[in-house]
Order: sequence, then C-alpha cells, then structure tokens
Amino acid sequence: MTDADPQINAEIVKLQRDRKLLRRLDVEIAQHTLPSVVGYLLVYAVLIFAGDLYANYPKLTIVSGVILMLLGVLRLAMLIRFDVHYARGPARWRREFITVYQSNAIVWSALQAHVISFYGMSVDTFLMVTFTTSLCSVSNVTWKSNGQVSKTYLAITLLPATVAFVMLNTVYSYLFALMLMALFVALWKQAVFLHIRYWEETHRANTITHQVRDLESAMASAEQERDVKIDFLNNLTHDIRTPMNSVLGMLSLLGDTELKEDQKEFQTVATHAGESLLTLIDDILDYSKISSGKFILDSTVFNLRKCVDDTLETLGPVAHQRGVELSCVYDKGIPTRVRGDGPRISQIVQNLVTNAIKFSDGGEVVVEVHLKTVGQSEGLLRVHVSDQGIGVPEDMKEKIFDVFSTADSSSTRKHSGTGLGLAISKGLVECMNGKISLFSKEGEGSTFWFSMMVRLSSQQAQHSNNYRALAGKKVLIVDAPAGLIRGLSNGLESWEMEVESIEGYDKALQVLRTTAREGCGYDLVMLNMGLKYQGSFKLSRIIQEDPILKDTKQLILSTLIQRGSSGALKHAEQVKNVLFLTKPATRSSLYSALCTLYGVEKVVRNTPKKLIEKKPMNPYKVLLVEDNKVNQMVAKGMLTRLGYGVKIVNNGKEALGILADKSFDLILMDCHMPELDGYETTHEIRERENGSDTRIPIVAMTANAMDGDEARCLASGMDDYLSKPVNVDELDSKLRLWLGQRLVRDGIIRTDTNAGDSPNSQIH
Repeated sequence: MTDADPQINAEIVKLQRDRKLLRRLDVEIAQHTLPSVVGYLLVYAVLIFAGDLYANYPKLTIVSGVILMLLGVLRLAMLIRFDVHYARGPARWRREFITVYQSNAIVWSALQAHVISFYGMSVDTFLMVTFTTSLCSVSNVTWKSNGQVSKTYLAITLLPATVAFVMLNTVYSYLFALMLMALFVALWKQAVFLHIRYWEETHRANTITHQVRDLESAMASAEQERDVKIDFLNNLTHDIRTPMNSVLGMLSLLGDTELKEDQKEFQTVATHAGESLLTLIDDILDYSKISSGKFILDSTVFNLRKCVDDTLETLGPVAHQRGVELSCVYDKGIPTRVRGDGPRISQIVQNLVTNAIKFSDGGEVVVEVHLKTVGQSEGLLRVHVSDQGIGVPEDMKEKIFDVFSTADSSSTRKHSGTGLGLAISKGLVECMNGKISLFSKEGEGSTFWFSMMVRLSSQQAQHSNNYRALAGKKVLIVDAPAGLIRGLSNGLESWEMEVESIEGYDKALQVLRTTAREGCGYDLVMLNMGLKYQGSFKLSRIIQEDPILKDTKQLILSTLIQRGSSGALKHAEQVKNVLFLTKPATRSSLYSALCTLYGVEKVVRNTPKKLIEKKPMNPYKVLLVEDNKVNQMVAKGMLTRLGYGVKIVNNGKEALGILADKSFDLILMDCHMPELDGYETTHEIRERENGSDTRIPIVAMTANAMDGDEARCLASGMDDYLSKPVNVDELDSKLRLWLGQRLVRDGIIRTDTNAGDSPNSQIH
C-alpha cells in the first residue's frame, strides 16, 4: 500500500479483512496446486532418469521424493476437500496451506542446494535452478494478495542456492551466485509491486462496483419516482379535464342560446380562457411524456408547406394584434410531401413563432423553411424563426431551452408565459434526432432554428400549368417589410412573374405613372396595409381614378380585422380591379387571389362534401355512461343538439342492467366510475355479445390523456376514444364515423358521396 492517501490505505486494510473476498482469493490460490505439484514431479523425474542423482545418492533421492509426494498429496487433498477444511476455519486453513506450501519449498531448496554442492555447474544444477526461478515468478503472481508469503518463498528457494554457489569457490559459481542474487532482488521488488498493485486495483474495482450499485439503486429509485410522478400527473390531468369538460361544454351550449351583446362577449372571453388553460394542461402533459421517455412519434406523409402555412394562419391574428408582421419564405422547388410527424413539426413551429411574437413589440417575424436533399430519399429540413424583439442576453442562451426559463425573468416582466414552449420544442426536436439552437443579440432580435432529417415521399404534387396566364406579368409590391417581400416574391417568381418592390406610397405613385407613360407599366400593384396606417386606400383610389392607371390590378394585403372593417368593405365596393388578401399571405391564398383577379381557372382539389345536415333528426339512440352530473348535462346537450336520442346511466352496473332490456345504437363510455368502471363494463358487454351477430359500437369518453390510455381502452373492447374536454365537432365526427353505415342506409346521410361501407371509413 502507498502512503499517498491514508484514507485509501485504511479502506484497503478493511478490504483485506473482507471474508467473501478472502475466500475467493483462497480458492484461486488452492487451484494453482495441481499445476505446481505436476511441475515438481516432472522435474524430479527428469533428475532421476536423465541425470545421475539416483545413481549417486539413492537414499537422498528416495527420501526427498517421498517427502515431496506426501506434501503434494496433502496440498491436493486440501484442494479437493476445500469446502470441508475451509468450513472448520478460514484462518486455520490458510495457516495450514501456507505451512505445507513453504515446507514444500524448504525440501526443494535443500535438494537444490545439495545438487549444487555435489554436482557443481552441471546440467542437473542448471535444470533445477531454471525450474526454481520459474516457480518464484509463478509464486509472485499466485500470492500477489499476500506479499509476505511471496517474499518468504523467494528467500527459502533462492538464498540457499546462492550460498551453495558461493561455496563452490569458482569464477563461474560466483557469477551464478551474483545472477541469482540480482534475480532475488528483482523478484522481491516485483512481489512488493504486485502486492500493492493488486490491492489498489481491487479497491478501485470494489469502489466502482459500489458506485455502479449505488447508481443502479438511484436509477431504480428515480424511475420509481418518475412513475409515481407520471401516475400523479395522469390522475391530476384527469381530475382537471373532468371539470374543464364541464366548463367548456356549458360555455359551448351557452353560446347557442340567445345572449345580449355583453353576455356574448363574456362567454367568448371565458371560452378563450378555458381553451388557454387546456393548452397549458396539454403542454404540461407533453413535457411530462418527453422527460419520461414515453413520447411516441408518428410517421406519415404530409404536405410540408401546408403544415407551416396553416400554423402561421392561426397565429396571424395574434401577431397583428401585437403590431407584428408575420411572413414565411420557402426554398424554391421545395418538395411538397415529406414523411415525418407533421403535427409535431407544426407544434415546434407554433411554439417558436409564438415565442417570437411574445417578445416583439412591432417589427416583423419571418419564418424561413429550407430543405436540402440528401441522397435519393432523405432531406435535411431546417426552419428559422427570426424576430426583431428584445433578444436573449448572453447569460440566458445556455438555459433558454430549460423548462420555465424565459428571456424576461424579472418579477415585473410584461412578456407572460409558462416557459414550457421552448423546452417542449427542444424535447420534440431531440426525439426526432434533430438539433435546435438560436442566434441572438440583446436588443436587436433573435433567430431560433431547428433541423432534422425527413424522408421524401416518392409521390409529389403535380404542378398545374394554369399559371402560364400569369407569366410575364409585372408586379410592384408597395411598402411591405423585407420578409413579406421575400415571401411574396418567392411565389410570384415561381409563376414566372416579374417582381419589384418600393417603399413609400408617393414614390410608388410616381413610378407607376412614369412606367405607364413609357409603355412598360405594371400589371399588378400589391399594396401592403401597415398595421397602424391606412394610406393604401388613398393610393388605391388614385390608381383607380388615374386614366393611365385605372386598368392596373390591385391586391391589398391586410389583416383579418382590417379586411372586415367598414372602411375596407366600402373601398371594395367603390374601387374596381381590387381584391383583399389576408396576411400572413400563403402561397395557396396568393395563387387563389391572382386567379380571381385574372380570371384564371383554378385547379380544384377533391374535397369531401358535407354529408350530414345540421341538427339531423334521426331515430338513433345513444347510451351515455357517465357518473359526473355536470358532464351528463354537457354530453346530453351536445347529443340533443346533434339530433340523437340519449339515455343516461351513472355507472357500469346500471349500463349492464338497461342493456339487458333495451337496445342502443352506440355507447359513450366513461372509464373511471364507481361500482363498475368503463373497462370492466365493456368487457362484460363483449362477453354477452359472443355468439351473436350484433356488436354495439363503444366510444370511450374519458379525461385520461396519457400515452397508453387509448390503447388500454381499445384493448378492453372499446372501438374508439375521445379525450375530455370534448367539443361538439369531435363528438359529431365520432358519431358519424361509427353510425355511418346506418345513416347512409336510412337516408339520413345523402348517398351521393363516397362514404365507405366499413365503420373504419371516416365520414367527413
């Protein structure tokens, strides 16, 4: 042991007294007995039959041979009956074995000294010395755990031989003695080194073992705590969703009644607040799934451009309310269809854009979508979201993606939020094996970006040639921010239109008149309505009234609120050749507007027809199994509103009782109920249906929303799943899905549709 660390030395001393470790060492030492004994006998046999030892000293040869054999047999017996001897006492076995081992060394050393003394520098002497040095090396390794035994063995076997060589009194014998002495010193140091090294390595291995055990214990404890937290979160979200279902459901029903203007406003505000709370619950649920490693990604073919455009259209009014322009720029020739989890990519974009809007007061938020093809079937998707907001301080960049972190963390901060959005985005990107980061300079804005690999679909959308009617048209974009110009130019240039931009309405009017006089005027003027300025109406009227400009088409880019204002409606009636386009301007909405302006026939995609009339009167009855009184009222109101008859029971036992006497077309089943829960009730219903031709559709309507809850419902025999709070559109969709065959058969749904005959063919 070293003197470097007294604490380690103390731990090693403690380790040397460990009974389990000492037993293992004793077993290893005993197992070296057989090769050692065999080696002694082989060398001794060579000395007898190949040398002159027996011929010259028969009595010595026989006596020493018998003693060596007896000692060998004794050692073998202690090996073979190890458990019996060891059970009498480990210390006793160890003392006896060491005594026999060293006795064997004494006999061999005496015989070796005798051979050296009487034979001198002979072949027998060389053979014995060579074997002895080999035994010493093996002994150092065998007894590395007990350095004292190794050193004693070296002294017994080598020192008498060294003295015997000195006694020969020749030059060669002195040389051999010197060589043996040097070997003795080297092996002595080796024994000390191996002893220290062995116990240090054993201590290190033992420490690592304990650390691994502690880590495994800590991991098991952490997993157990995680499972407890997940169960708690599952129960908590269930308990929150149940009253939320009641609140939002009642507000929805209240909205269908006749309300005064201020009452309608109160109802709208309450509904938005409830939906915001529900979004927060979903965010917490998502973060829990991601952090627990139980998040499951989907992989389907989706339209990448539509995925992003739909997200931005939803966020447009929010951005405009804060005085922020929102636009998107795509790579030219970007593939339309890719394979991946479209809803989650949309969620990431929504979180990043919402974050950019929240920390911007005016200015512009620009989303850039890049897709670089890698190989034949994969592409690197990279999305940038840039803003002109407050930026992120240097000390916050490392932890901005941590949960509950925000760039504005002061107690008086004006940028509200939970701090979950970026953490969820980071988790989702990492689940998709992608990367997410940011570039930012405090006070000048930020650019958040993420990238991931997506698979390219082999079936891409076929481009129409209808845009040829737009080719060559000259377009002037007036007073638009840089991001909006880039986004518009991207689409216009792809239709082979010539695009220019200019700032200021006065400059724009001057350029329009000058180019018109020169015979190279613009065919289309795109006027951007500033969020705080209405000057575009004035310029639009001037263009309409100017004889040389009156045939110029006009497209006014406005917000949803601006478009619905009385001024905009009046302007649209008074001015010809003008059309409003709601921002953020997507490629599809821009193309549609241009087709309307120029009378180009649009490619109409196959869209599902509406199959069911509002408030259909039908004879179908629904059994609602729900224990919560408020939820009963909400569900009954929705079902009545949709035209279905409804019967309500409070638990599974009541459901089984009424099903014995009456028949229903569909069952809406809550999962957690007293008496008999939804899973057991469903199982019993399916047992009763065995052997019959009828199978009633059962749709779970539960507040359980964790991963695995839907699978559990389906495994119990239910056909579908609705997560609370349920809105009337979702409920309507499920009812039409599972009652589709009967509705078509009975003429309640028009038969001029392509509704499938299977209940799995969804009816829109």
